[in-house]
Amino acid sequence: MADTKNFRIEHGLNVVTSEVITSSGKVTATAVSTLDTDDLGEGTNKYFTTTRVNNHLSDASSAKTINNALIDGGTF
Repeated sequence: MADTKNFRIEHGLNVVTSEVITSSGKVTATAVSTLDTDDLGEGTNKYFTTTRVNNHLSDASSAKTINNALIDGGTF
């Protein structure tokens, strides 16, 4: 397993010509504006996906329970 190393940036950080962290230590909006959840790793809390729900519901080895459900009748 890789070691985690901590470091401190005191005078800003540029990547090529783009400022990523300002000299005051703030992350710039342009540095994160193109990021989305594909750029984040899943921790112990997994992202919702239709495939995960379908797989869970199709798993007959465990009981499924719906608590506190409100069904409004709807129109079909």
